[in-house]
Amino acid sequence: RPVLNTAPQSQPPSAARSMDVAPTTLSEHAMPELSCLWARDQHHALVGGSLITDDNQRVGCVFATTTGGEQWTMLPAVVPDGTIMSIAGHDRHLWAVGHLDDRLTGDLFLLTSNDHGQTWLRAPLTLPTSLTAEPPTHAEIALIDGASAICRLRFASQPTAETLIATANGGHQWHCIEQRALGFPPYHFERTGSDNWGWRVRDGIIERKDPALGLWVPTHTQPIRHPDMG
Repeated sequence: RPVLNTAPQSQPPSAARSMDVAPTTLSEHAMPELSCLWARDQHHALVGGSLITDDNQRVGCVFATTTGGEQWTMLPAVVPDGTIMSIAGHDRHLWAVGHLDDRLTGDLFLLTSNDHGQTWLRAPLTLPTSLTAEPPTHAEIALIDGASAICRLRFASQPTAETLIATANGGHQWHCIEQRALGFPPYHFERTGSDNWGWRVRDGIIERKDPALGLWVPTHTQPIRHPDMG
């Protein structure tokens, strides 16, 4: 049976000042409500969600395993009144996106770690101005490197669509990439500004962004299909 350790790992004082300190009243029998998973390989993985503390407070939390799921340890990424919705990683970098329980404000937060999850920083995830009319109901992060990421958002007013936003400066600013119908796979990587290049998959076609023209150009015309789907 997997062992779940809900005692948060210790962290240096400098990291503790950068985000909310983990509560000290977590019961060893607390059972988290998990909502996301990210795996580095068959032995290393992270799960995120929330749990209720002994003083009846909901906290967002992240657990890690290095033993293929036999043992899970709570990381020092605890957010009072929060829930973790998505986790992603690249090399030593880990990012997590969540929301505070007060859905009237719809505040999203971003947790980042540059040392395999030993220490974390918390900051608001500030949406582009065009997306601030209502809080998103879903957010899913995809990490490209230590500074660049894409986040897929869904809104209650648009149940059949999703919006992609991206950052290239560690999550300090986000810009809209596109709005599209649900069902597209999350295969989209783009850099703007002086780089102005990218790759994406649309309807099974691999497209490359031409830096000179700023247009998406198919690299081939034959759709890519899963071998078991014909």
